[in-house]
Amino acid sequence: LAPHGAVSGQVHVGRTENPSALGPAVVFLVSPEKVAPASPIVRTIRVREGRPASSFAVLGPGEAVRFASADPIHHRFFARSKSGEPIEISIPPKSTSRPLRPRAAERGLRLYCHRREDESLLLFISPSPHYAVVDARGRYTIADVPRGTWRLHVWSEPISGSVREIEVDGRGGNETIWL
Repeated sequence: LAPHGAVSGQVHVGRTENPSALGPAVVFLVSPEKVAPASPIVRTIRVREGRPASSFAVLGPGEAVRFASADPIHHRFFARSKSGEPIEISIPPKSTSRPLRPRAAERGLRLYCHRREDESLLLFISPSPHYAVVDARGRYTIADVPRGTWRLHVWSEPISGSVREIEVDGRGGNETIWL
């Protein structure tokens, strides 16, 4: 087995802007040689009083998401896919929705609450299982990355940029990303 390493670093926005101005951001690695296998994982997002427990979630390649609510009322979330198809998630009272398995091409999918216009959930669909959510100070760490050449990407809703090639050698690396 090839040694694994960690890729960590910091995302900077301009010279003075705070990285949290990007909103939620994800750093992910894509191998130029192979496609990541789809995962059978189904993640659960709790809904309480019509609000998702979090306003941001990340799914790995092929992962699905379902919503669970203990509320006594019916909840619905909706979105429009990049291809224009409507997406609707229905959560019966005190129950769980059917799993939604978004296409990888969606990348960022914003789901809106049927009852509360100001409530939404941003789902990022990563093409790779090697990803990390960037913290409020711009830092990230992706652990257990197999040795090899990777393309390092940064994604947030307002921008989709900064692609660079990196080499993971098992000792770990530090990658600073300027946007």
